[in-house]
Amino acid sequence: MKNTKKGGALVMAALLLLMTFVGCTRQETDNGTTETAAENRETASETEDADRYTELVDDDSVSDKLRIYFLALTVPEGTEDKAGDAAVIITPDDHVMMIDSGHPESSDQTVDFLKDLGITKIDAYVESHPHIDHIGGFPAVANAFEIGHVYRTNVEHTTQTYTNFVNAVEEEGCPVTYLKEGDTLDLDSGIHLD
Repeated sequence: MKNTKKGGALVMAALLLLMTFVGCTRQETDNGTTETAAENRETASETEDADRYTELVDDDSVSDKLRIYFLALTVPEGTEDKAGDAAVIITPDDHVMMIDSGHPESSDQTVDFLKDLGITKIDAYVESHPHIDHIGGFPAVANAFEIGHVYRTNVEHTTQTYTNFVNAVEEEGCPVTYLKEGDTLDLDSGIHLD
């Protein structure tokens, strides 16, 4: 009989401890709802990310400097391909070069970022190679912005993405230069790319 009471007391103590722990992990938010500490940390992280994004795109103190942005693109869950690459270079004289444009499924992110930076024209677009995660977003970018010049490789591909890229270049009437090893691009006075 003594062991049963002791076991019952241990179970009761464990339940009280569990209830205390569960109660402590829920916190009331500013809007009166409750969320767990993990949810609270996630919300704080999203707020910090949003603040950092705003800081990056609205920073007038760097407008006279060379800026390079590497976009952190995402694609919807279940997409077979990766989000890919896109980079933006802005010179002190506000000439813009874009290198790749990511996956077509991430093109809204790319276009939104360029607009948030206040870009209206891409002076030079560089295609590194014709895979979906590098040129897939180009039709959307070319539709949203004037493209001054396209620099590309002389590598062709047999995909619909490649066809869409070529069609967008032609539809926009962009001058095209096929790059080869040893070429130099002058992006701005004093800024040369080899």
